Amino acid sequence: MIDIGRLTRTAATLLCLSISARVVAQNTVPVAQASTPAVSASKKSDPVQLGGKWYSTVELRHHINTYYNEQGGYGHQEPSLHARLQFGAQFYDGIVDAYATLGVFKEPTSQQVLQRRPELDLDYYPWKNDFATILIYNMVQLPVRAANSGATVEDEKDDYSASSVYMMGLAPTLKYPLIKGASRLDLKAGVDGWTRLYSRKQYTTSYSDADKEDEADDGRLGLNAAADGAAPIEDYALHYQAQALAGVAFSPEFAHALNVETTAHYHSKFEPRYTREPSGNVDYVYGVERYAYYRIRLHYDLSDRVAVTNDFYHFHEGFFAENRKGIERRYRNILRLSCRL
Repeated sequence: MIDIGRLTRTAATLLCLSISARVVAQNTVPVAQASTPAVSASKKSDPVQLGGKWYSTVELRHHINTYYNEQGGYGHQEPSLHARLQFGAQFYDGIVDAYATLGVFKEPTSQQVLQRRPELDLDYYPWKNDFATILIYNMVQLPVRAANSGATVEDEKDDYSASSVYMMGLAPTLKYPLIKGASRLDLKAGVDGWTRLYSRKQYTTSYSDADKEDEADDGRLGLNAAADGAAPIEDYALHYQAQALAGVAFSPEFAHALNVETTAHYHSKFEPRYTREPSGNVDYVYGVERYAYYRIRLHYDLSDRVAVTNDFYHFHEGFFAENRKGIERRYRNILRLSCRL
C-alpha cells in the first residue's frame, strides 16, 4: 500500500529545497560578471617618451650669388658648394624641436674646404595648428678656426669666428587655404624679428666725431668697416632685424609631390649709429636700412626620403624700388638635394 502521508512529506521537502535554491540563485552574482566592471574601469597610460622622435638629414647645396656694377651692368658671380648634416629630436608631439647642424663649403676659386659654423638650435611652438603658428627660436653658432671662417647662414663674410653667437627670434605666421581638395592653394603671411648676442666684445670703426660737422654720414654700419686713422670703439648696442612676408603656395592635382611657392619679403635692419663726443664719451641713435626681395621656390618629393628644392631670390633697394647693385647682390639661387636618413 502507498503511504500517502509519507509522499506528502517528501513533496513538501522537495518544494522547500527548490524555493531555497531559487532565492540563493537570485542573490548570487557570477564571478566573471562581478569582475568585468573592475577590468573595464581601469586604463593604463602610455609611457612617457623621454627620448623624443629622432631624425637626421643630409643636404647637398649649390649657391650662386650674382652682382651688378654701379652702372647697372653685369658684374660677377660667386658660386659655392655646400654640404650639411642635421640631426635632432622632436618632443611633445613636435612642440619642441632641438637639432644641430654641421657643414662645410667650397668655392671654385680655391681647393680649400672651409668649415661652416656649427649650430645648435632649439625651436619652441607655443601655438601650432593648420591656420596659425607661433615660433620662438634660439640658435647658438659656435666659433671656428679663423682660417676656416668665411660664411655664415646667409653666406655673408664673418670676421668674428672666434666668438660664439647667440641669436633669438620670434616668428608668427598665418596660413589660409583658398582651395582644398586634389589641388591645394594656400595664402600665407607672417613676420620675423631677431637679434644677436656675442661671447666676446664687438668693436667698430664706423662712427662720427661730434666736433666734425663736415663729415658725411652714409648711414651704414659695418663691424669690420675700417676708417683711416679711426680708433675702434666698442659696438655695445644691440642690432635688430625684422622681416614681413606674404605669398601663396600651390600644389597641383596632377603632381601632389610638387609644391610651388612665391613670397615677397620686406626686410628692415635697425643698427646703432655711434657719435664720439669731444670728451670721449660715445652715444648712439638707431638708423634703419631697408630692402625687399621676392623668392620663388620649387619643391619636389622624389620619394618619402629624398627631395629636391630650388630657391630663387631677387633683391631690391627699399620697398621693391631699384635693383640692388655694387657690393650688394642682386640675385641668389640655391639648389639643394636633401635626404632624410
